[in-house]
Amino acid sequence: MIMRRKIKIGVIILFVLNFIAIGSFAAFAADKNTVSGKCNVNGRKVTVSVSISENSGIMGFGLKVKYPAEILKNPIVSKGKLTCAGMLNDSINEKTNGSFDVIWSNSDDVTEDGTLFVIELELSEGKTLNGEAIELSCLKQDTFNSKWEDVELNCQRIILNTVNETVTDGEKSDGSDIESVDSGYLSSAIGKALDNQGTDNIDSLDEEQFKKLKSDIDSSLKAYGFDGGVESMGKDELKKVYRDSSERGYIEKTLLERDGEDIISAVEYALKNVGVGSVDEVDSGKAEAFVTAFNGKLNESGEADAFPENLSEDEKLETVKQLYENVLKENSPENKVEIKNTGIKPAIIIFIAVISLSVLIYVFIKIRTKSKYKRGEII
Repeated sequence: MIMRRKIKIGVIILFVLNFIAIGSFAAFAADKNTVSGKCNVNGRKVTVSVSISENSGIMGFGLKVKYPAEILKNPIVSKGKLTCAGMLNDSINEKTNGSFDVIWSNSDDVTEDGTLFVIELELSEGKTLNGEAIELSCLKQDTFNSKWEDVELNCQRIILNTVNETVTDGEKSDGSDIESVDSGYLSSAIGKALDNQGTDNIDSLDEEQFKKLKSDIDSSLKAYGFDGGVESMGKDELKKVYRDSSERGYIEKTLLERDGEDIISAVEYALKNVGVGSVDEVDSGKAEAFVTAFNGKLNESGEADAFPENLSEDEKLETVKQLYENVLKENSPENKVEIKNTGIKPAIIIFIAVISLSVLIYVFIKIRTKSKYKRGEII
């Protein structure tokens, strides 16, 4: 009887230790991959920077965003510093009212801490913020690493307030990597800053106006996890950044929204329209006709995104050439990779192994005890 009691006590202790170990593992995991955010309010514009810290490595994520629709409206999502590479999508449409999903995927893990994406919203007329919150929740089926293992995101509430403060976020860029800012957002930030100055021509600005322009651009970039980057630029350098980011933004958006075959078909149609056999044969004299024909053909498969207004006809031509090269490259055989998912979580494997070991120990002790009892070693 005494021996049986000891066995039971031993088994209970083993199970308690198992659950303590599992609980410790879960607590450790909860400290990883913390997703939080900061709010910046400028007039009726509310900018929320969503960031990750203690990043264990993610190749894709899905987040559901819930916001107070009675106060905020017209959400827009843009890439952050960590998601410049890869594809970022959201479920926002004209019927969005209080919640939407944000999905991102890449070809490799991102392991740094920093901004995942930025949400821009508008305060409804007559409304103010008073401690309301944006709720984030992880979409587990869309959140994984490069080993195709599920990754848990520890999502925090984002408190909204009316304090007009600079949004900061972990590691900052020193401005030398300005090209790693999402191209669409960078060109948009420059364009909006120019609109605030009442012009679309950087050269038309005097010294004070140009200084204000750069200040406005840097303020926008800081909301996205970058430490500005244009303050020290001259007019020629900023014009180049604006032009390059506009070209890249158009290419990225078109690749994201259009099928490669539609783009190839539009290029071939435009080539036939201007009477040449390859894009390299299209010169400046045929640039406008080529671009017009390309855009018209692309519109047949859905309304095409307009070319940025700050690009000349020659620059639009070069943009189409780069777009065409990217499509051909993406559709090459060496870039088609078979995706396999292991489908087994490491935590589940650990749990099963520990429980199995405990059962084996219990059975072994039980058998050994019965054997001794039959031999008369236990009274």
